[in-house]
Amino acid sequence: STACIALYENEQLVVRASTDREHINQCLPIKPSPDGLLQNLRSAEHNDPQQRFRWDCLVLAEPIMVESQTVGYLLLGERGMGEGYDREERVWVSTLSAYLGTALEQAQRREETERTLAALNAEVQELTMQERSLQREFESLLSGSLPPINRQELREAIYAYNRPDRLAALL
Repeated sequence: STACIALYENEQLVVRASTDREHINQCLPIKPSPDGLLQNLRSAEHNDPQQRFRWDCLVLAEPIMVESQTVGYLLLGERGMGEGYDREERVWVSTLSAYLGTALEQAQRREETERTLAALNAEVQELTMQERSLQREFESLLSGSLPPINRQELREAIYAYNRPDRLAALL
């Protein structure tokens, strides 16, 4: 009847996915502990009548793990009126929770990779701009009135062309 994925954010569990849209982005009204999550939710719900969502309908809380750390919970309500989950169903829920953990880990790695790629792209753009600037300076120096240059200076300039820092110092 009810299914939610709640993830830790700033030491609170925040519902990030749910079968009911109004539950999304709600904080669980407790600081959860792995052993008594559902009991704490039931007592917290009775203490706060302002809650839009009755947390006491949840009957199963399966931890979502990423690299052996609990990052959230898969929270499930009853299957039907008064129906819980048998052993086989709990194994399936546990497997689903493991897949969610893997998916979250992959999403985190993808975000880290995207940030790294963005930083590298910015660095490449900066280096490209520096190279163009040096090339313009080199072209303007060569197109102007040329001071006399001896063979050794010409040889060093040709050698330094592949090393922009040496070329800039030489010019």
